[in-house]
Amino acid sequence: MLVVEDDPINRLIYGMVFSHFDADISYAFDGEAALKLCDLNKYELIISDMGLPGIMGYDVVKEIRNATADNSLNKYTPVIAVTAESSPLVQIRAIQAGVDAYVHKPYNLTEFRNLLGKYIKLKENV
Repeated sequence: MLVVEDDPINRLIYGMVFSHFDADISYAFDGEAALKLCDLNKYELIISDMGLPGIMGYDVVKEIRNATADNSLNKYTPVIAVTAESSPLVQIRAIQAGVDAYVHKPYNLTEFRNLLGKYIKLKENV
């Protein structure tokens, strides 16, 4: 799983949430790093903040979705958009970029875990 998040506190929260899932986690701190990781690795799930420094999350998702044949490891990987922006236009923009699901911060942890469970499996001992 790839988590694209620039805020260190949010990355810590994600780490706690993801501890219940059977997934290896890679982190990218900005859009450019996310795109480089997506060129090198196939991910089961990508979770991306939409408000990133530099290349915005929307543009990261567009780039992944529009990948060419020789650069398409994650073209069909599910992407969950996460943002603190409350405008409905942000959700529309994320969906137009190609996200599979959208979550508004602050999110309900139980609902977020249930959403993640649609894409990755829970650990057996949880």
